[in-house]
Amino acid sequence: ANGFCFSDGCGMISPLLAQEIASKMNLSEVPSAFQIRFAGFKGVVAVNPEINGLALRPSMKKFDTNHCSLDVLNVAEAFPCYLNRQVIMILSALGVPDSSFEKLQMDHLKYLAQCFNSNGILSLKDFKISDLDPKDPFMRSLISAQFRHQLMDLLTKSRIVLPKGRILMGVVDESGILAEDEIFCQIRDDQLNQVIEGRVTVAKNPCMHPGDVRVLKAIKNPLLESYSYNVIIFSRRGSRPVPDMCSGSDLDGDLYFVTWDESLIPPQVDEPMVYDALEPKIKSGPITVEDLREFMVFFIRNDQLGAIANTHVALADQLEAGVRDSACKALAKLFSYAVDFPKTGYVATIPKEVRVERYPDFMMKFDKPNYASHRVIGTLFREIKAVMAEEISEDFTGNSLINGEFLIPGYEVRTFHYPFFLCGFMISSI
Repeated sequence: ANGFCFSDGCGMISPLLAQEIASKMNLSEVPSAFQIRFAGFKGVVAVNPEINGLALRPSMKKFDTNHCSLDVLNVAEAFPCYLNRQVIMILSALGVPDSSFEKLQMDHLKYLAQCFNSNGILSLKDFKISDLDPKDPFMRSLISAQFRHQLMDLLTKSRIVLPKGRILMGVVDESGILAEDEIFCQIRDDQLNQVIEGRVTVAKNPCMHPGDVRVLKAIKNPLLESYSYNVIIFSRRGSRPVPDMCSGSDLDGDLYFVTWDESLIPPQVDEPMVYDALEPKIKSGPITVEDLREFMVFFIRNDQLGAIANTHVALADQLEAGVRDSACKALAKLFSYAVDFPKTGYVATIPKEVRVERYPDFMMKFDKPNYASHRVIGTLFREIKAVMAEEISEDFTGNSLINGEFLIPGYEVRTFHYPFFLCGFMISSI
């Protein structure tokens, strides 16, 4: 419809063949979808009880080949869901209050604190290694490193866990049951066994345009519940596919951010950006190894993804309209071109008029002029910074079981105290 392909990159697989593949892969359950490569086709095949074997669409074909082995790249499963700075900036611009993000970060910190028992030892159960001795110094150092890593993710990325959210593989509704802007989503994992119902927020990382975040309606349906789980099923109805609205993505294996947390449902959504792909540069004649070598060097020298993303973050923090400002939208368009640089050969260059001279404190550009950000990401950053800098007098090595044969004279002065071990060199830097 309207020149769009609602099933772009998505085919079907019979339950019998899916079961056979799952058995050969030694999977405990039969997934609802597989990302595959087969005979020049690439994309996702979703389980459909109405077909036999494989059903592949023209949109999945990449090239002609006689190679006909079925390669499985990925299977559908529910991954943990986290906020990040790009999603936070967009949701904040769309009207989600700052208090929602602050509460979620505080809940995340409380969870991390609860990973310690009354003796100050991390709970190994939360890190799926509960059969090991929590007092072993080496194991405690590993767990503490994981704990520190999560704090650093909060500090540098605002990576806040969302209990009411998952990262899911996208597929199309072959049944035609779903209406426009409806989805079906059944979660089945260690923490949850639930069919999601009601309003949900959906996005595809990375996302920079305010229209990349969509609010959709999740519904229950007995037919879909019988064979689909740990995927997000998008409707095939409407003027434009929802996946295309989400950062110009498709259904060939893309993973989608899905949350049903009511505090993260924005009161409004913006028009999505039109992701028009540029025509790739075509080389006449055969492609040689030297051509590949030259393009690799060209790509390394001219890749601007990181620079565009950083400029977008800094500019969105400084401009009153944030990500809704025309300059930020222009950078979002430029970013989409930079993503396709390996395919098109088009070099995306940041215009001089949108380059920034100073950066918000949460970007930690210590060698550049910076300032304290007044937006929610700045608030979240300084809260974590305060937590990491807090003095904790307890010696981290207390209550450990230490083999005396490994101790050498003078070891006492090498004992790390908890604050230093937790924060490392970052305390002096921030």
